[in-house]
Order: sequence, then C-alpha cells, then structure tokens
Amino acid sequence: MHGGYAFYRDARLRRLTRYRYNNIPVDNEGRYFYIYDDGDYWTPGWMPVKRELEQYECRHGLGYTSIMGERSGIRATQLAFVPLSFDGEVYQVKLHCAVCG
Repeated sequence: MHGGYAFYRDARLRRLTRYRYNNIPVDNEGRYFYIYDDGDYWTPGWMPVKRELEQYECRHGLGYTSIMGERSGIRATQLAFVPLSFDGEVYQVKLHCAVCG
C-alpha cells in the first residue's frame, strides 16, 4: 500500500514493522495490494511494481491515508486508517470496473 512502518505507542521501542534509520531517502518498505487482471499486474500506488497509471490520487489526513489508482478501466481505491481507541490498522480496498459498469 505505502511505505513506512508501524509501531505501537512508541516509535523507537515498540516497532511492529522494520524501519532502517540509515535509509531515510529510501521508502520501499510497507504494505501493498496487487491487482491482477488477465496477465497484467499493478498496484494502486506506483510502488513497488512501477506500472504507469492512467489516474492517480493520494491523500493524507489525521490518522488515514487514501490512495486511488486507475489502469485499463479498473479503478482501485485503498484506505488505511487507525480508528480512535483501537490498537491496529484497518485497510479497505475497493475495485470498480469502468468498462463493466
């Protein structure tokens, strides 16, 4: 889905996913959702497969990230957020086929 890392309450002592401090400009770690359509594969964001998208949008807010990518008539929207008073991340992925209707 996106680069970065996850932690629980303390970014230094309670990391859930790996983070390399010496590679700050490189942000390849993260969670990704892949779309496979008749031999073509891609992700709603550009990384990690680096496929050209016809449309792309990324939004960040307090406690959420929304990424939308479109390729070959398929629109993929992914939402990642952390609800208040919840100790975990929630992911929602929606696919819409413009050709199918």
